[in-house]
Amino acid sequence: MKKSKMILFALAVLIAFAGKTLAQDGSEYLLWEKTKDFTTRDVAINMDETQIAVLAEYTDTETYFVKILSILTGDELFSIQTAGLAWNCFYTTDGKYLVVRCENNLILDAKTYSVIKKLPSGGISFSADNRYISLTGKGFKFSIVSTETFETVYEQNLPEPESDETGGFRCFFTPNNKYLIAGLGFNKKPPSSGSRSVQEIFDAKTFQKVDRTINCLKNYGTFSNTGLCANTYSKGGLADLQPIGFRIYDYDKDSLIWEQETKNYNNLIFLNTKNYLISRFDTYEPGNPEMKVFNTWNLSTKLRDKNIFCAHMPNSKISRSDKYLCATNTGTIWLYDFEKMFEGNVSVNEPLKSIEININIQSDSNLIRLSNLSNDIASITIYDLSGNLVDIIYKGNSITYTINYNTARLTKGVYLVKIDTEKESITKKLIIE
Repeated sequence: MKKSKMILFALAVLIAFAGKTLAQDGSEYLLWEKTKDFTTRDVAINMDETQIAVLAEYTDTETYFVKILSILTGDELFSIQTAGLAWNCFYTTDGKYLVVRCENNLILDAKTYSVIKKLPSGGISFSADNRYISLTGKGFKFSIVSTETFETVYEQNLPEPESDETGGFRCFFTPNNKYLIAGLGFNKKPPSSGSRSVQEIFDAKTFQKVDRTINCLKNYGTFSNTGLCANTYSKGGLADLQPIGFRIYDYDKDSLIWEQETKNYNNLIFLNTKNYLISRFDTYEPGNPEMKVFNTWNLSTKLRDKNIFCAHMPNSKISRSDKYLCATNTGTIWLYDFEKMFEGNVSVNEPLKSIEININIQSDSNLIRLSNLSNDIASITIYDLSGNLVDIIYKGNSITYTINYNTARLTKGVYLVKIDTEKESITKKLIIE
């Protein structure tokens, strides 16, 4: 009978979990914390990183304000009431304007916070060079407004739903300033069911329709400043309920670069000065539901690099230079030194603690028993030396503490056993004699 010999050096020091030793709450990087008498709906950090715009709601009076805070102290500097319901705010990339999306979109001077222009309600997007604004209002039509004159320079009608359909659309400029994307979605009216999507693409400079489709932009994603787009995906088409991973695309070539399965999370953020993607999980530890975690993914190596733990990340924005992280929850605002937080958190490839996995090689059979497994293990797979997948020992979709693996299906030779956790990947040799 063929015998198997494990040179995994015992998998006993196999897997290291950086977050298990020390439950960090991010407090050592906290610059200030402020509790306000309003509910925060959105925040934005200005381009020179001196001020924070907070979209504030007074729920008892149903009034909305933009509050401008000092980034050094958190003290309030200005307060501007908006006209009616307000949804979100952002600074333009040239640092010139603060845009407040509300029942009358407000364009504010980012230095004085005086109102420069009021534009019709609806979706609003600025071109990457900040020369144009796309506006979506009532009906299936978008308008292009010049930021020099705030006059309409172009209008375009879009396909409308059929008589048995309802629908809507969104319109946005891509960050490479190449395209204006109009994505339309139509749903059948009850009792019928079904949906369809239509994408129309326009040149961002001439506004002429482009005869092509960019599949990865059919749903608005998260963009980098280097031509990448990240979208979430799920099993069973339940993306809004249970995203299980993300896909990264070159959206100009419409090609998939990388797909990563991971746990449920709320949002994705591309860092501006580092080649990293941040994915934010809902919780860090089962015993600590308030703890949040950022997972940082190195886009060069396509590996998880480190985890950033913080108790205050329900809603968060990172500044343009990646220096600051502003987090909010109802009426509380926290500001962190994200630069130090990023560098100070322990890399998942520098283990603090090993979880022991017991290996028992059955002398009278082909079985290898792996026991004392942790539910942090996502998968255990076997590859040949050419990198081809040979077998899957374990896929972490349930809590399993013991696995018996039969090596009889393997021919003599050297294999690589890859163990993936949510924090790292480790590869060891397996020799079948």
